[in-house]
Amino acid sequence: MVVLRENIGAEHLYDLCLVGRVLTDSVVHFPSLKNTLVDLWHPLRGVSISEMENKRIRRILFRFYSEIDLKRVLDGLPWFFNRHLILFHRLTEGEDPDSVPLWYSAFWVQIHNLPVGVTSEGTARQFGDFVRKFLEYDTSLVTRGGGSFMRVRVSIDVRLPLKRKKRINIGQNKSTYVLFQYERLPLFCFLCGRLGHGESYCEVRLTLESQQVEFGWDLSLRAAPRRGGQATRIRGDVMVNPRVLKGREIEEELENLPVEFLDRKKRQRFTSEKKVMGEFQSLVDGTIDNNLSAATQKVAGRDQWKS
Repeated sequence: MVVLRENIGAEHLYDLCLVGRVLTDSVVHFPSLKNTLVDLWHPLRGVSISEMENKRIRRILFRFYSEIDLKRVLDGLPWFFNRHLILFHRLTEGEDPDSVPLWYSAFWVQIHNLPVGVTSEGTARQFGDFVRKFLEYDTSLVTRGGGSFMRVRVSIDVRLPLKRKKRINIGQNKSTYVLFQYERLPLFCFLCGRLGHGESYCEVRLTLESQQVEFGWDLSLRAAPRRGGQATRIRGDVMVNPRVLKGREIEEELENLPVEFLDRKKRQRFTSEKKVMGEFQSLVDGTIDNNLSAATQKVAGRDQWKS
C-alpha cells in the first residue's frame, strides 16, 4: 500500500495510528507478527503495519483507516504474539512515536473474596486504582461456585509487580483480604512479579546469585478460563526462606494497609498508602532494571550490617 504524504499536514500525520512494541528481549519475526495481528483483527478498512526506522528501539506503527477498527483493537486489549504481551499507545497530535512511553496495557481484573454488599462502583474504582489505574467497571456481578467477584478494567504499568491482594477492614477488629486475578495474563515472573519474562531470566535472581529465594507470585494470579477447569498446582516444593527485597517489602506493606468498610461505606486511607507508594515509585523512575539491582544491593548491605 502506497500513501502519498505530501498533502498530509504534520498535525494529522499520525491520525488513527497506534505505536507499539512486543514486551520481550527476544527477536520478534516481524512478518509473522504482522500476519497474526491482521488475521486476529480483520479490520473493515484495512491496516498498515510497519516497523519504525529506528531498529534499536524495535517499535511498530499501526495505521488504521477507520475509527471503528482502531477502537475495536483498543477495546480488545490485551493482545499477544507468541505469548508475549504487545504494548500499544494511541498517538495524538504532536507526539513522536519514537519517544512516547510504552509501559502500559489494559487488563480485566477479577476481585475475589469480597464481603457481602461491597460491590459499588466506588469500591471498584478504589480497587482499580490500587492495582494501578481504574478504567471501567463491569456492573454485572458474576457468581461461580457460591462465591462472587467483581471485574474492573485497569491500566497496568509493566515495570511494577502485579498486585496480589488488598486488606480491608469489615468491622471492629475484623479484616480480610480481597484477592486479584488477571484475565488473559501472559508470561510473568514468579520472583519479581513483573510481566515480560520468567524467573529464569530475572535480573533479581542474578543479583542474588546462589542465595535461596522465595517465589512471591504464582499462578493463582491467573484467572481461570470462563469454561472452568481444574486449578493448577503451584510449585510449592521450591519455596524456601527468602532474602527479602526492598520492592517486595513495600509491595506487602501496600497490600496490608487496610481499607475500612463501615455500614457498607468505605473509609479510605490514602495518606499512608501514598507515602508508601512514593517509596515504591522511586524504584521505578529512571531505568527499572538498574533500580531493582540497586534495591537488592541496598537490602543485602543492610542485612549484613544487622548480622
